[in-house]
Amino acid sequence: MTGHAFYSRDDEGATWSAATDITTAVGSAGKARTGPGLALELTSGPHAGNVLVPASLGTYTEDRVYLSQDQDHRVFAPSPSASFPGMDEAMLTHLPNGSVLIMMRHTSEPWMGKGVALSAVGGRSFGQQTFLPIYSPNCQSSIVTINDAVFYSGSCGAPTQPACNHEREVLAIRRSDDSAATWPTVAIIDAGLAAYSCLVPGQLARGGKCALPPIGQVSADHRLPDGGGDTQCGGVLYEARDLALRFVRFPLSLSNATSRVQSGVRQVEPVEAS
Repeated sequence: MTGHAFYSRDDEGATWSAATDITTAVGSAGKARTGPGLALELTSGPHAGNVLVPASLGTYTEDRVYLSQDQDHRVFAPSPSASFPGMDEAMLTHLPNGSVLIMMRHTSEPWMGKGVALSAVGGRSFGQQTFLPIYSPNCQSSIVTINDAVFYSGSCGAPTQPACNHEREVLAIRRSDDSAATWPTVAIIDAGLAAYSCLVPGQLARGGKCALPPIGQVSADHRLPDGGGDTQCGGVLYEARDLALRFVRFPLSLSNATSRVQSGVRQVEPVEAS
């Protein structure tokens, strides 16, 4: 990486501003790899206004979180205790219980689950890194909070055993209603090849009703012309077969999804962040 730039828009992405070089502003993350997911701005609670950016210092080398608390967000500094050796490709979300969760990829995730840590102080520091009971084939995944629910997207589907192989296939969306402690509801979006994914961090404002796609019949848009379906819809962009990027709309309720409770697997324990 040679540096980073910032672009802004206020017309839903129809046009974009000129690039602003922020390589110096993000400090030691100036030449790190951000994402490949999203930055996070806290919009509620005592730490509203904080902007957090996850960055990788190299493949399975170390993940860090960079924090900006100034009004113009032109200065970013490493968040104390937010350094996670051996992790990669992090995602952040603001949980309904007020904590900030960082979720990370690592080499042992097919049988240990995604790496995670919690912050109770708006990302200024994080607690001990532990594991989320969701297994992944060494692949980037996405996590967002919408209203009072947390959503996860990733390949490996819904294995009946607490482990996953290394095949990037069967894209699933999971929903948690207890701030990522348990994930009882699983919806299969694509039963074929599927790799990196990115969930829209909010309810879609347009597009009409939506429904879960029939297994094996994935199209670019699951809209229902009349009757049936949900009016509250989310969206996921993901890498599909034939090198295609596919965007799928889905009901936030995950109605008609397969409900599964994984027994005998670890849950994320509350962490007191210093």
